[in-house]
Amino acid sequence: MRKSAVLILALLCSVLSLRAQGGYKTLVPYSEYVSVQVGEMFSYGENAFTYLDNSAGSDLFHPIIAISAGRGIGNVFEGRVSLSYGKNSGACNSLNTAARGFYPYTFRSLNLFGDVVLKGINQRFATNRFSVFFPKIYVGLGVGYSFDFSDPMHPWQDVSENNFAFGVRMGFIGEYDFSPHLGVYFDICAEGFTDLYNGLRPTEADQDLYEEGYAGFPMDLRAMVSFGVTYRFK
Repeated sequence: MRKSAVLILALLCSVLSLRAQGGYKTLVPYSEYVSVQVGEMFSYGENAFTYLDNSAGSDLFHPIIAISAGRGIGNVFEGRVSLSYGKNSGACNSLNTAARGFYPYTFRSLNLFGDVVLKGINQRFATNRFSVFFPKIYVGLGVGYSFDFSDPMHPWQDVSENNFAFGVRMGFIGEYDFSPHLGVYFDICAEGFTDLYNGLRPTEADQDLYEEGYAGFPMDLRAMVSFGVTYRFK
């Protein structure tokens, strides 16, 4: 059994080595592609610390799915449009309540981003224009729509429903291509949305009644790690 495993591993390494030597042309300048990815998302907005205080930190994580379509812009950049869907976690004010209670809630969101992608970082200054692995970095602007809020059962704070919020993001992609058309990748991304994304917009009273910073960073944040498959048309 052990010898078979070693043999399979050796064959796999040989195949990958041959592919790397042959390689594929570095990201055809104007190739069009579509991608699908799934992963895990971490929510961090106002009062997220109350999840940790109540041993519920794992409830800040939720699955996410996204689809993308893009096109190469010369040898250096790609333009990409991405639509994602997922569940998010939030929490209402706990410090300014008599019981100092835990008031969690969830909501769903659709997020549309336009990204500028710097592609093939490992090939920019290389004389060998062939590769199978392509690291990329990207930045994007977009809009998020949050809806389907659960009831946090808070004594006085209201959560706004059906919200639109502007967003920014940046991320890193590591793509491995099996052929000129088909590849797989991982994507690490951080997003920030204007403050009403999670249904809460802290007031000056929230900020002044307790320690500085209680109202939180002026954006609702998300972090994601996902894996996907991409198909290039040429």
